[in-house]
Amino acid sequence: MAIQVNTNVSSLMTQRVAVNQTNQLTNIYNRLASGNRINSAKDDAAGLQISDRLLSQIAGLFQGNRGSNDGLAFAQTAEGAMDEMSGMLQQARSLAVQAANGTNTAQDRQALQTQANQLFSEIDRIAQDTTYGGKQLLAGATADSIYGNAGAPQNADGTTPAGDMTLQVGANAGDTIDFSVDSFQIADLVQNADAESAGVVLDQATNTVSVDFSSSGNAQAAIGSIDAMIAQVDSQRSELGAIQNRLDSTINNQSNVAINEADARSRIYDTDYASETSNMAQRNILEQAAIAMMIHARNRPQSTLQLLGAM
Repeated sequence: MAIQVNTNVSSLMTQRVAVNQTNQLTNIYNRLASGNRINSAKDDAAGLQISDRLLSQIAGLFQGNRGSNDGLAFAQTAEGAMDEMSGMLQQARSLAVQAANGTNTAQDRQALQTQANQLFSEIDRIAQDTTYGGKQLLAGATADSIYGNAGAPQNADGTTPAGDMTLQVGANAGDTIDFSVDSFQIADLVQNADAESAGVVLDQATNTVSVDFSSSGNAQAAIGSIDAMIAQVDSQRSELGAIQNRLDSTINNQSNVAINEADARSRIYDTDYASETSNMAQRNILEQAAIAMMIHARNRPQSTLQLLGAM
């Protein structure tokens, strides 16, 4: 074997091994300090791409659930207002039944009529004033409504009827749920329920609705009209109840999907501390061994002194 002094190949080789061990230890320290197995693309290029795609889905699913919860709050707000409307229509119906009784005087019927008209006015006010985030829910597609359908026929007051509202409930384009709420302004409610009669009068000029209990026959006609209006409100309430149940199921399902995708991403992206601490102990030993061998390799050329001393 040749013996050289100018080029210490053994030292160069041990230096390379020591540098590699140091680099490996640096990577391990980064993983342990950050909690991430992948701290740059070079750590795992394919794993980084997969984990980022999973992260997009996870964040989208959680945001979709927030959208679903907003939709739940919207539906609950609208349904609560309709519950109050339904109660007032039941009161108006009771007044119509009372007015239909032949024992009433004209003054009695007038008093009952006044009370029923106040209930109708309050229903109209609730439809106008029920809002979600400052947007009207039950007044059709007015300037402040939360949605609208520009191509639909006009309401009794000239505004556009409510159209579909789209809830973004998932992580991807097209993961939506659509539903609609009719206008519950009293004139629109009468028209949608086809409830105009001798006892319930719609004034197209002023877009107002009033009851006429001036006779027993009119009061009886009003009973049928109010029944149709109650059915209209209850039909919309049942639709909103079904939407709420659907959104609950959507939230539960997407929460489960998001949790499982987060678990999958964790296996790719997060540091396995049990494995990395074991690797750290191994690399520490190898680094120290490499440094020790560097010291020995540095002294190998000194053997040439023995050859020179023999001269």
